[in-house]
Amino acid sequence: MSTNYYLRSELPLDIESDEGNGLIHLGKHSHGWPFHARAYPGEVQTRSQWETLIRTGTVISETGLEESPEEFLDWVQHTITTGRGSKPVEPQYIENGLVFSPYEFC
Repeated sequence: MSTNYYLRSELPLDIESDEGNGLIHLGKHSHGWPFHARAYPGEVQTRSQWETLIRTGTVISETGLEESPEEFLDWVQHTITTGRGSKPVEPQYIENGLVFSPYEFC
C-alpha cells in the first residue's frame, strides 16, 4: 500500500498544483521503502529546497491526516534510514539521501 502526501502552503508559490486543487504533491511512501520525493525542475530540485518548501505550510496525506512540517520531515528521515534501499532509474536521482522524481507521479 502507498500513500501520497501534499502541501497546503500558507505562502503564494510559483509551483503549479498537479491536481488543480491548490495542493502541491510532495511525494509518495510505499510501505517498507524510503519516501520518494517530487522534484519541480527550476523550482525545487534539492533536499534543502524541498524541506524549505515543506516548512511553508501543512502536510496532508491523501487520507486527510495533517502533520506539521517537522513531524513530517522527521518521519521522512526515518523511512530513509529504515527502508529498503532503492536504485533510481533516470531521470530519477538521489540528493542527500532522498530519492527524487522530476515529473508528475502518483
